[in-house]
Amino acid sequence: KSEILKKVAEFVGITMISLPLSAGELNRPLVGETEKILMNMMNRAKLIPYLICAMTVDEIDGLAPKRDGNAQQSKVDGISVLLSHIEGIKDVPNLIILGATNRRQMMDDAFLRRMQTKCFVGRPSPKTRKKLLIPLMVKNPEIFSTEQLDFLIKITTNFSGAALSLFKGEILSVMNSNMNASIRNDVQIDINQQYLLKVIDRIARDNNIWFGFTTLPEIYQLNASVFDQCQEKYSLVLKDLKPTGRILVDLQDKKIFIEQIQPLYTIEIDLDPTEISLLQLLSRFIHGCLSRNIDTIQVIDRNYLSIHNAFDDKQIFELLYSTLMECDEYNRQMVIFDIDSLIMLNESNSDKTKSISISNISLYQAVREQCKKTFINDNKEKWIVIIVKHPILKNSLCQDIAFNKTEKQIKQEQDDEQQRLNDKKEKKCPKCLNIYQKSEYGNTCNYHDGFLYNLKTNDITTALKASEIVFQAEFEKYVHTNNGENEDDNQNETPKFKWICCLKDFNGTQGNGNGCVRGQCGLPKQLQEAEKSLSDDESIRLVQDYYLNNPSYLQKRIMFTQQQQQQQPHATLTTAAVFSTNRTTTSNII
Repeated sequence: KSEILKKVAEFVGITMISLPLSAGELNRPLVGETEKILMNMMNRAKLIPYLICAMTVDEIDGLAPKRDGNAQQSKVDGISVLLSHIEGIKDVPNLIILGATNRRQMMDDAFLRRMQTKCFVGRPSPKTRKKLLIPLMVKNPEIFSTEQLDFLIKITTNFSGAALSLFKGEILSVMNSNMNASIRNDVQIDINQQYLLKVIDRIARDNNIWFGFTTLPEIYQLNASVFDQCQEKYSLVLKDLKPTGRILVDLQDKKIFIEQIQPLYTIEIDLDPTEISLLQLLSRFIHGCLSRNIDTIQVIDRNYLSIHNAFDDKQIFELLYSTLMECDEYNRQMVIFDIDSLIMLNESNSDKTKSISISNISLYQAVREQCKKTFINDNKEKWIVIIVKHPILKNSLCQDIAFNKTEKQIKQEQDDEQQRLNDKKEKKCPKCLNIYQKSEYGNTCNYHDGFLYNLKTNDITTALKASEIVFQAEFEKYVHTNNGENEDDNQNETPKFKWICCLKDFNGTQGNGNGCVRGQCGLPKQLQEAEKSLSDDESIRLVQDYYLNNPSYLQKRIMFTQQQQQQQPHATLTTAAVFSTNRTTTSNII
């Protein structure tokens, strides 16, 4: 900003009425002295009305601060003098005031309104940083190779133009000193990567370029592998996809979700095993910003608030407002919210209930509204990254900002909805053959979980086939009776069946309402995977075929057959004579 102020007047050909000044030079301790100096300087332009004049003031926020309850009267008087000479009652038409500030949000609103042109000078983008660092490669291509230059572009993320110029100037100065030292055979400074990191770290601290409580060079020294990963898999240039600008990082499930506009679903990517916190994730986002030439990355977490001494709600909201307003000035930006460190949860436990609520709901609402303001177009990009671990915060935030679901989640919801509709339909239980609805509570049934034993032929069969055999025999008996035919009683006798599970007589119908086993309506647990694709009749046949081959009753069938053979030819077999109907006793015999 200061360099632009120095050159703009010379470039345009404007007459300067004074040397470039700072606000500190104009502020004087005596009452009225500051106002007098300002009036004298601005009245110089009236003496030469045929020329366009200008005055330059650096850090002008010290000369025109906000006029609120905490403002000093001397500051208020100085602002009044400025305003009266800028489109006021003492307007100087041929005077242009050029100012520079880092704290625009702390300046007087009336003064800002009268400054007709406002130019934002932000941090240089990765491509611009590369251009600024090219002189180092030209000076010594052996030290500053292409790989080293790419590393410097990453490690100087968020550096301002002034900070980058300081770094470049210091390194060039050391390189010149080494050249002179080589001529004199003196000791030279070894410009290796450790030395570069030390210089960059010092400049970052001096210029308050923080990532949490630390700087990017220090993060690299703690974990050098974060910048050695492949850039391609971290790229945000997504082929054939159009992102919305919102990214959700789920540290609980180790997933990253990138929301899309077209197609309308979110893509899901697995996190690396080492990506367990915000610091480990910085490498991914720095590489992603390089791929899209994003100007600045702003990390907002509890450490960011603490390092700016923002502890109460007023200080926090003022800091967030000023930070986000500055980010909005960039054409391409990325804001990273560490939700778990910003949003506090209250847990209340009682004997019967457990509830969780958000304590700082105002901050949550501010972050939530900010997460809705993303856009990606040809000229501007605003990315919002949400890092969250607690499932309640994740679900609440995704629901509030209407975060698009993944293709897998959409399909799961569709399947769940279809299942819900299917559960409301009336079905026939394949075990007891009663009508039931799966969604209703208390759908219990009594059924037999074994096969049927034919007492006449010693064969086993299902209830479906046994019903057909009984029906056919009864029908033939009816026909013979109507025709007046007399046949052997044994031939007209209806076949008798017994349930192998409890040795009860089969009543001739498929219904098992008086079964020996009590359970829930529907398929057995072993067959429930096939429930969605089968009709009622298919389910009944599947269950009866399954019970026909029930291995727990095969031994019992052998014992029952042997008992049958020992009976007298015309003896009547009773259930009590063979086995107890008590299932516990039966299982003991098995």
